[in-house]
Amino acid sequence: MLVRSMIVLVAVTVGTAGANGMQRYDDEAVVHRAAREVESSRTTLALAALEARSQSAALSSRRAEVRMAMARLQAMFPQADARAGSQASWSPSRESYEMFFPQDDADALYRQARGSFNQRNYREAVDLFRAVRERYPESRYVPQAMYYEAFSLYRLGNDESLESAVRVLNDRRQMFPDDTDEQLLSLHARVQAALAQRGNRDAAREMAVLAEELRALERTTRVQDREREADIRVQAIQALMHMDAEVAVPVLRDVLQNRDPGREHLREQAIFVLSQKRSDEVEEIMLDVVRNDPVLNVREQAVFWLSQVRSESAVAALESILMESDEPTLQQHAIAALAQHRDERAGELLRQYLSRTDLEPELRNQAIHWVGQRRGSSEFLRELYFTLEDREAKQSILMSMSQGSRSAGNSEFLLRVLRDSEEDVELRKQALFWVMQMRDVDLDLGQLYEEFQDREIRQQLMMAAGQRPNDDGAIEFLIGVARNEEDPEVRNQAIFWLGQTRNPRAVEALREIINR
Repeated sequence: MLVRSMIVLVAVTVGTAGANGMQRYDDEAVVHRAAREVESSRTTLALAALEARSQSAALSSRRAEVRMAMARLQAMFPQADARAGSQASWSPSRESYEMFFPQDDADALYRQARGSFNQRNYREAVDLFRAVRERYPESRYVPQAMYYEAFSLYRLGNDESLESAVRVLNDRRQMFPDDTDEQLLSLHARVQAALAQRGNRDAAREMAVLAEELRALERTTRVQDREREADIRVQAIQALMHMDAEVAVPVLRDVLQNRDPGREHLREQAIFVLSQKRSDEVEEIMLDVVRNDPVLNVREQAVFWLSQVRSESAVAALESILMESDEPTLQQHAIAALAQHRDERAGELLRQYLSRTDLEPELRNQAIHWVGQRRGSSEFLRELYFTLEDREAKQSILMSMSQGSRSAGNSEFLLRVLRDSEEDVELRKQALFWVMQMRDVDLDLGQLYEEFQDREIRQQLMMAAGQRPNDDGAIEFLIGVARNEEDPEVRNQAIFWLGQTRNPRAVEALREIINR
């Protein structure tokens, strides 16, 4: 009908033009041209209608895929509400995501992140969990930190955070391919489900794949049954905390003697509970773990908790580890554990250990640090200094003289090292630095400056003075050098450190130098 109307309209127009004597074209040619234009318009309309039907079919298909994927997820987790916002009521349950490792370098940061997560401060939790893996890439917390980072992003619930959660989970699966479990896949599927609900077609497909992967994992490993059993075992061990030692200790011993693969987390829990018991058997059992458990982390946990057992036999057990173990990490833990014991025998053992000549530098430095924290150890360390050749060990002793337990002889010792012209110049500078940190020591900086002609020592002296902005003697010393020193480089150093003090007297002196 549209075509016929247009032909009639053209014909009328042509007729009218002929009647007026203004026909410029052949009537038949005009009609044919109009017909062709109408036909082209009809073709365009038909193509547009076809494209619209195609898009409608694609949208229907995508909706069907989302519904099917959601149905798969709902079938696997009937307790879960698949509607938008359901992520607010779902929480992780896998015991391995609740583990804590007190001696891990990332422990404090991870616990802070978990605190933010538990308080539902998910944006802060994301930043803190991410910091765990970025600052401590070798930490045992990294796998579960990545899990909780993704979980926190999921809880935020916007498009950007959901896509970030997918990236974190994909990275985790690549980094820890052997640690893909039901809980991880479940979170991954839920994130993809949330994206699918927002029309993300790729997410719908990926969710379906994850749902099938979850089924396969459940069929082949029976993950849920094993986790329920492990959770019950952990709860049983924790219940022993409230029982008398005579009842609990034999059970804990049995747990620790079962060293089958996959039970190390149970042994770690048992070690903690055992450390809280008062029994003559505790130290013996712990020492057996240290000597014979096949898992290093379990052995480390045993050494750590021995520091919390206040008894002579615990000290004896740590002595055995320190003197007999050939594992540096266990020796480090034994040193730290002995340092926690205020028993005089513990201090004596550490001093004996330091007197050995076959120690690894790292172990020696750690032992020096801990001995320096104990009262009455300064004289021993001062004497030890002159028997050592290792520079790092000597530096550790110099530092300990100004920290921890101080004695009247420490400042004199540091000045003795400073004045020893045959000593390494870097050690002399260290001695000067640390004696300047001792606020209760009254030093005549001008006299020391005149005493030492070595430029490096003098520069170190000025730097130390510059770090005492409220010390009138230090300020006057720097002003004197800035005014009277003939060496231009040394004078410049003095002027620089005067500027760092921001002391009013220093400002006035700088004004005088400028206007001289």
